[in-house]
Amino acid sequence: MLSTTYANVMRLGGLFLWIGLVAAAQGSEITGRYLGKVTGSKNAAFEAMWQDREVRLRRDGTYSNYAFMSNGKYRVTGNVITFHPDTSGSVHPASFIFNVKATFRRTPTSLVLTSFGELPIDGKVEFTKGPPRKTLDLLKAMRSETTEEDVFFSAYDELSMDKSAHEQTLLQLAQTPGNPRDRYWPIIFLGDLKNEASVLPLMRIAAEEARYLGRPATDSLAKIGDPISIEAIEKSLEGKQVYPRQVFRYAIDWKRMDGKAWVRKHLDKPVGVSRYAAIVLAGAGDKRSFARALAVAAQLPLDDRLDIWAPIAKADPTWKGYMRDLPEIRRMAFEDSFGFLERMAALKMIGAVSDRKSKQRLEKLANKEPDPFVRRTAIEALGEVGDQSSLKLLTALLLKGNQMHRNAAATAIRRIEQRLLR
Repeated sequence: MLSTTYANVMRLGGLFLWIGLVAAAQGSEITGRYLGKVTGSKNAAFEAMWQDREVRLRRDGTYSNYAFMSNGKYRVTGNVITFHPDTSGSVHPASFIFNVKATFRRTPTSLVLTSFGELPIDGKVEFTKGPPRKTLDLLKAMRSETTEEDVFFSAYDELSMDKSAHEQTLLQLAQTPGNPRDRYWPIIFLGDLKNEASVLPLMRIAAEEARYLGRPATDSLAKIGDPISIEAIEKSLEGKQVYPRQVFRYAIDWKRMDGKAWVRKHLDKPVGVSRYAAIVLAGAGDKRSFARALAVAAQLPLDDRLDIWAPIAKADPTWKGYMRDLPEIRRMAFEDSFGFLERMAALKMIGAVSDRKSKQRLEKLANKEPDPFVRRTAIEALGEVGDQSSLKLLTALLLKGNQMHRNAAATAIRRIEQRLLR
């Protein structure tokens, strides 16, 4: 039951984008926010998944999806909608829906879903056009020349480049009581600005409003890296209101303190925190922490260990602690009975250790694997293995497939060329 519900949620990311696309395909000049409503459903979990979702598409052919924080470009051909997501950032794979077939009927005020691929419809699923969120209206007022369709998910559009001119307004928005959703992005933007004047207000928000705003406030404090905020960040980590991995990534770049030394202290914490410290330090190439990071990895199941092992193996070719598990790592990478996250972790490990015995199977995945993310990781792994004979396939991949796979092929070709030039 849980796996079925999860699979349905993964499909829903495309639906919320689709609703706006239908309006665009019908010749509408309005790019709006759509809110979902379910009536007549007998499944409470189903109803919860469809309620209060929103999406906005811009006239320039780009989209943003608030529900799963995805963005990119779209194209409509008949009833097939093709999405070209922006893969430059860290985005949940559920955001990437490439081919979705759906049908609908339109009323004067709403769009009513009648089918969506193989996803069953339980009750009536209706989407009505709603007003822009309050925060975005206020941010829009800061830039009168910005049109409504340009003001959507501010973290991804051009509005974010001008936030430094409105720091006081952002600080006021972040502290104004009201809907936490209206305050989320102003809090994030304050962290981007890295102004010490924001530290005390952010510390208060992290302490007093941890349930809804503790994560963005703590992330922003970690971005700023002021020594006086260390205790507040530590409390947030202990309260499990934040993602430790994200906080540690920001800490690595601290200028006023030794961020790596601070992250190393967390290698002695319970495994729920120490594993992320180990992942970040290994990924940063901090050789001083490798031995302790490997000790943390020893407490984890194999698929979780690989997030620590792969960067260490890549940074230190003399380390061979993975050899005993290499057969199982190969099985995890190439058998589709494993989940896509496990397979991606195993493929990254195979690339990190330049496992040439896996080259042919990597090429097969790179050419025909149906899962787009496993396929991308296999293409990248070919570049890390660095066998010149793979260049023919990688060159062919430049001319077919979606942009994500073409980009991965281009990167893999560059990696192989770099090896040949050494």
